[in-house]
Amino acid sequence: MGDLLSQGSYLSAQKIGKGAEKFIYQVKGQEIPMHDPRLKTGVGLQYALSDYGADHMKAAHDPFFKDKDSVGVKEMKGLGILEPVSPTDMGQKKVALFKLLDIYWTVFDILGVCDFGYVPRSVGTCEELLEIICASTGWRTTWFELMKLGERSINMARIFNLREGFTSKNDTLPEVFFQGFKGGPLDGQSAINKKDFKKAIKLRYELMGWNPDTGIPTSAKIIELGLDWLIDEVKR
Repeated sequence: MGDLLSQGSYLSAQKIGKGAEKFIYQVKGQEIPMHDPRLKTGVGLQYALSDYGADHMKAAHDPFFKDKDSVGVKEMKGLGILEPVSPTDMGQKKVALFKLLDIYWTVFDILGVCDFGYVPRSVGTCEELLEIICASTGWRTTWFELMKLGERSINMARIFNLREGFTSKNDTLPEVFFQGFKGGPLDGQSAINKKDFKKAIKLRYELMGWNPDTGIPTSAKIIELGLDWLIDEVKR
């Protein structure tokens, strides 16, 4: 049993069979972290769209943008984050916000920067981080250039996953999150509306410059990002 469970819940459930898959919470084979996306819908979008499966550190969490006094709204205007959005909202503003946050957090990953060091998670500003990058590399870069770097990384990972057999069908959440809470103070509340979720995923594809039906990066987006050497990968 220990050998079986050491392979993770996804592979374990496949080997057990008999409907065991219904009892595991995973995205792309990666277990869901502790943060329930029914209360943080942006986190849910990131779980579903992460190229390596559910990860609570794929972007900042929704409460950092819940009102006009939230640190994310006050300190990230330079990246186009201008308005608060409710943590449980699944509309177009939430989708656009988390598209930016996905790219921003990817820049952190590329640089090896601690996610807890800068806004919206902490007190270090975007401007201070840019100064540190310029000072340490001697490269007079800009946030425009850095965000394009993050976008290239996301698209390359998307194309890699496409080659390995992942499709838009993998960009989803376990069924339990489309159901309300059972018991406790939120009994029957806060289910993610599946129709709204699917619309949000489709809009996210469009905002990224991907085919809205397949989630495959378009040739135009690939050329824009200087990744034209990957065009043949998306035409297979």
